[in-house]
Amino acid sequence: MAISLPAMQRVRERAKTIICQSNLRQWGLIWAAYTQSNHELFPKWWYRDGDHWEQYRRRWIRKLHRHAGDAALCPMATKLVNPAGEVAGIKYGTDDWAWGRLGPVGTIGWDLYGSYGMNAYAFFPDFAEGSVWEQYEHLYWRTPHVNGAERIPYHLDCAAWGMRVASSNPPPADKGRLQSGGAMGAFCVDRHDGGIHSFFMDWSTRKVGLRELWTLKWHRKFDTAGPWTKAGGVQPEDWPEWIRRFRDY
Repeated sequence: MAISLPAMQRVRERAKTIICQSNLRQWGLIWAAYTQSNHELFPKWWYRDGDHWEQYRRRWIRKLHRHAGDAALCPMATKLVNPAGEVAGIKYGTDDWAWGRLGPVGTIGWDLYGSYGMNAYAFFPDFAEGSVWEQYEHLYWRTPHVNGAERIPYHLDCAAWGMRVASSNPPPADKGRLQSGGAMGAFCVDRHDGGIHSFFMDWSTRKVGLRELWTLKWHRKFDTAGPWTKAGGVQPEDWPEWIRRFRDY
């Protein structure tokens, strides 16, 4: 039995890996279908419903969740941080907890939760002229049909529903806890033995090492040789202790 238990554990972990990657492929099919019906473009950043303006990305994530079912949750993070929505506003998840509901169950006409999140640069920017965000329009991926799509993350294991990261974002100082000011920390969650799973803009899915996150092309001007990469000069002792044992990139 002592010999078989580790083998059984490996089988269970492998099964969860397969389920997680399958979930992300389902998300990929949904996003691919949308872009194909939208002239090969991603959703716009904003939409207007009567007199109400809302971020398109949140609206579309909500809409896609209704079709995703169980695919909204990585098998390594199926419990919600606020299962009844008792605390208003989305609450961040962790390595093994999914991010939670926007509000108390039954008080809103839709539900939003999960353990995957979007690369927030994978949208078509349509910021208002003169908006503070207009200066960032050149960073956004408007379509998946770009060079190097296999290195551009789209939908990933995440402790939030979406994040806009920067190459200077530090990793979380403590395992399982987001670090203030470091949006990359939402993706730097140890769910799959030193990595997470990601769906890319070439519609492929694979495991990404936690330190590898800083080498991916998150937006058009993202520095893939930034301060948290080997090319950028990061040293082993620069990493928080919990992440040092994982592979470097």
